[in-house]
Amino acid sequence: MGSREGYGFVLKFGFAAASAIATAFGCSLTIDADRAQCSTTTDCKSRGAAFADSVCVDSLCAPLRSVEPEDGGYDPSKDPTWGCLGKPPAPASSDPGPFNVLLNLTDVLSGGPHGDIHVKLCKKIDTACEIPINTTELISDADGHVAISVPRAFSGYLELKGDTVLTGLYYFNPPPEADVGTPGLTIQLVTPSTVELLTKSLGSQQVSDRGLTLVNVFDCEKKPAVGATFEADIDPGDELATIFYAVKGLPVKDATETDTSGYGGLVNLPARSVTLKASVQTEAGKRNIGTTTIQIKAGAITYTRLVPDGT
Repeated sequence: MGSREGYGFVLKFGFAAASAIATAFGCSLTIDADRAQCSTTTDCKSRGAAFADSVCVDSLCAPLRSVEPEDGGYDPSKDPTWGCLGKPPAPASSDPGPFNVLLNLTDVLSGGPHGDIHVKLCKKIDTACEIPINTTELISDADGHVAISVPRAFSGYLELKGDTVLTGLYYFNPPPEADVGTPGLTIQLVTPSTVELLTKSLGSQQVSDRGLTLVNVFDCEKKPAVGATFEADIDPGDELATIFYAVKGLPVKDATETDTSGYGGLVNLPARSVTLKASVQTEAGKRNIGTTTIQIKAGAITYTRLVPDGT
């Protein structure tokens, strides 16, 4: 599937504005170049039989890309978007590391910097981050910047704490295989009021002893995945946990798949270890994209990616 680098070291949900969250809740083969035609593949399919085989690509309804093998039929291995699924990942970079990663900590609504954020690098098995890898205290400056050294093939997360934001847990998936310089790894932090707006827009209310997560799904071309779905290993009878997908930068409870941003998430997840699994419907049927396990903490937000993992 190629190098596991390049999955866009930026984790942005892209809320348009606080007021938009509080108040916001046909494709055509003849295209107006200045107008978005769709946000999800469902937008295209809803236009009728003529669009049954269309997918949403770069906000336009386009024929599903397939490659005809010599004997005819769809060859999933030659599909550039999903052909890597089921194949082992390419060998990791030979760079021994460690890698210097510049963090760019910003606000999810304003985009402004978050200074005075305390950062720890924690192994995945150290769920309470009692023994951080960094031995010196790391705090973001007034521009929201702080540099951290990450070991090769690192399996773990960043713990981000500040007086005005929810504690954040950022899981590296995949781990960095090279230095990350300017503009750096952008992580958009959230305040309690932002979470309140998010959950209210979903017809819910964040429960204090539960947490939430933001998820970004990628395809084999290392682009945000369109038409992907994800699920969590939670009790099917759990009436508090709510899944959502981003549609044009806003969280939508009734959306059924990712749009061109590849984003979604869950609110009111139980505070424990949670496994997330992403999948996509292709001409070859439903395919697993990737799986990852993260820690959900009460009153905290967890960030992660789901990428093709070769399974």
